[in-house]
Amino acid sequence: MPVDLKQVKPPKPYPPRGPGIRVWLIVWIACVVIVDGAILLLWPHNQPARGAIFWLPVAGLPNVLFLTILIVARSGYEAAYLHALFYNDHREQRRRSLIERGQRSVRLLDYSYRLAVPDGKLASTIAEGTPVLKAQPLRNGTVTARHTRLPDDTDAASADQLLAQVLQQVPIDRTGRLYVQLLAPLVRTIQPLLQAGLTPAVRLVVADPANPGDELTQLQTVIRAMNLYLPDCKAVAVADGLMPVDAWLDAGEKRPLLVVAIQLHDKPPEDSAEGCVALMFLRQAVALPDTVTPRATLHRPVAVPPQELAEGLALSMLWGRVTPSMLKQAWLTGFDVEEQTRVTQACRRAALDPLTKFETRRMPDTILGHAGRAASWLVVAATAEHGAGAPQLILNRTPTAVQAAILQAEPQTP
Repeated sequence: MPVDLKQVKPPKPYPPRGPGIRVWLIVWIACVVIVDGAILLLWPHNQPARGAIFWLPVAGLPNVLFLTILIVARSGYEAAYLHALFYNDHREQRRRSLIERGQRSVRLLDYSYRLAVPDGKLASTIAEGTPVLKAQPLRNGTVTARHTRLPDDTDAASADQLLAQVLQQVPIDRTGRLYVQLLAPLVRTIQPLLQAGLTPAVRLVVADPANPGDELTQLQTVIRAMNLYLPDCKAVAVADGLMPVDAWLDAGEKRPLLVVAIQLHDKPPEDSAEGCVALMFLRQAVALPDTVTPRATLHRPVAVPPQELAEGLALSMLWGRVTPSMLKQAWLTGFDVEEQTRVTQACRRAALDPLTKFETRRMPDTILGHAGRAASWLVVAATAEHGAGAPQLILNRTPTAVQAAILQAEPQTP
């Protein structure tokens, strides 16, 4: 489950230091007056007021009473102080433990995607701001909708020997061919991981994990046909957005995580996009084979209600170990025009003043259209591809929450 610092209660205040020396002097005088006055009033009339039997009570009992009051008061102060001290120390240890857990991250080892833009041009197309999204007829030619779609010749890459072999062995439909095209570029990363004993777990993004339909079966078929030993292949909900990374970090898994998402449309909604993406993640603490170089570091994502976006931004910066001045660019997906104002207000409250300007935001949805199941993961790939040499903020809108994460691209050797 997500790391929640709110479960750490506020610190307990330390007790005041108590009365000063003047107050204690007044208390001592009061003890002398009250005790000695009582002794004089109660002293037997037939007994002389002299000698040790008289002066010992007169001199000693007021001081005994004063010391008793002083000890009781000091004991109460010490008990309250020690209670607050130990509580606050334990609270701080708990808080540091949660922060250390929250600051765990995953490395993005490799990724591949298929969109209506050339391979390797996703980030630059979005950064340039020239829309690819346009009104065009559906595949059946019945109506026109504003959307982007994948080229119909999804077998164009079959010139690659591996792709051709898989397509000959396995009877798969268009979705299966896209799986082949996605996974083929990742073989260069998967094979060294398998040789190092790091078997990736595969997670396919679907609408309903309880009923993934034929998509999960086709993915498993393609994996077997490519002679890849990836037995752990399951489905995750599209509504989870980026949070499978959070769950993977909490599980303490040392295996790589391969996320696959594909979005195709028979009848595309307005301002939608077809596309697919596959990304390979691995926890920061796990050693990599020498032949694998990470592309980026993705810090733990944060999911908050839309009205608490400012708090989510602050928490994501804490997890990413960045300050507001370090973030100059944000990548947003899933936000409509009205919610852009809410993002601006949240950035201002979180002291992210540069991100209050629209020119610092990269919005794939306005350039390519919203890619549905693949949208949140495509923006991760685009952010890593863009590089920028500085931490970048990712914001993903799901039906119930807003997710924020910090991504730091790694320098790549030519």
